[in-house]
Amino acid sequence: MRAFIISLAALLLLASCSERNASDFSLVEDEVPPGVTRLYIDAFGSLYPASGLKTDFAFSPRHHGSLLNAMLDETSGLCADVPTPSQAQILCSALPERNWSLAQIELWTIRAKEILRDSKVQEGPVDLVFLIHGFNTLAKEARPEYKAARELISDKLPQGRQAHFVEIYWDGFRQDIFPEDAWANAQSGGPLVGLQLRRLMHAIRTNIDAMDNPDVRIRYLTHSSGAFVVGATFGDPIAALPDLQNPSDGNPEVETDYEFFARVRADTDPSFQNSVSSFDDLKIGMLAPATSDWTFVGNSEFDAGFLSQNAIVLFSIHPADQVLNKFGIGADFANTGSTGLGVDSAKHYCNHLRGNRKLAERGVRFLGYDFSRSASDFPGEVRSHSFGVYLNQAANHSEFLADLFGKGEIDFAAGEARVCG
Repeated sequence: MRAFIISLAALLLLASCSERNASDFSLVEDEVPPGVTRLYIDAFGSLYPASGLKTDFAFSPRHHGSLLNAMLDETSGLCADVPTPSQAQILCSALPERNWSLAQIELWTIRAKEILRDSKVQEGPVDLVFLIHGFNTLAKEARPEYKAARELISDKLPQGRQAHFVEIYWDGFRQDIFPEDAWANAQSGGPLVGLQLRRLMHAIRTNIDAMDNPDVRIRYLTHSSGAFVVGATFGDPIAALPDLQNPSDGNPEVETDYEFFARVRADTDPSFQNSVSSFDDLKIGMLAPATSDWTFVGNSEFDAGFLSQNAIVLFSIHPADQVLNKFGIGADFANTGSTGLGVDSAKHYCNHLRGNRKLAERGVRFLGYDFSRSASDFPGEVRSHSFGVYLNQAANHSEFLADLFGKGEIDFAAGEARVCG
């Protein structure tokens, strides 16, 4: 019992940070390096205008972490004296007619075209590399980890290929009193971010399809809760997401974010901006995935999961990760949201993801990598959940990063045998 109480206390400390908004980017947004695009997204998946917000702006509790609520609040001043034309002006102009969704689609389309323009996809082989951090990570905290990722990835690229990096910064929710709220809130906000990223991927795919045979590979690298962000971008995560199973708030006159999500969750129509996109060459790498296999294969109640066609998904499995194990409570502790995919190979990978028939029919393969650590190779970091530690391991102690960004074929049979026997 004493150990259990200590674990709860540790988790409470982890969850105690209040509202964590990447929108503090005005404090850290130095000149963006060449080959990098930075996108900032609120806790409901809304894209911030590229020009940022007023430097003196701070979210009020009444905004609930929503950019829409903040812009509707006249006291915030976010729509006063905005430059014209600008992305902020597009959003503010949408408020009187309540056309927020259309304005957001316009912003996602603009950013997609900027990414393709800046990556010079029509001038040679390019990897579009999307980096997604975990829950409650400020921009100033993610920035150095993204820089390290860019450097390590660049070393793994085949000769002649260039990378354009898209750094995703997404807001967290305010934490409540109980420690399990950290996980519940993360698994509520992250999928909404993933849902809205579908609009970006739709715009990128549509523009690529209109080009003359561009050599473009799509690559994602996520950490921790970034796994269920990408799970919603490329699939239907309803089996692992209670908010999606019961989306209504009881008000039939206003559609909630999750009611909208429920309507489009399994859509794969390539003409629809909120649908799941497929690409000719898509690989996703998930480090310390803080979710369940149900995100990607559904379960007996929900026929759902990863819906994009012809993709490869790689992920780490580290049984001793202290955060995924919730500091001793357990990865699958009731009512906290499962984080078991990143720690339990038998339950979540070998018995469910590996060889899944429905994934195989879509041309999708998942492969787990053993990220167990020795004290000699990782002094003081054996149980660490740090993105930086996982990056180092993926690049220098594993074939993970080489398989994600190299051009060689992945030996799935050997990889499965190493993890599952």
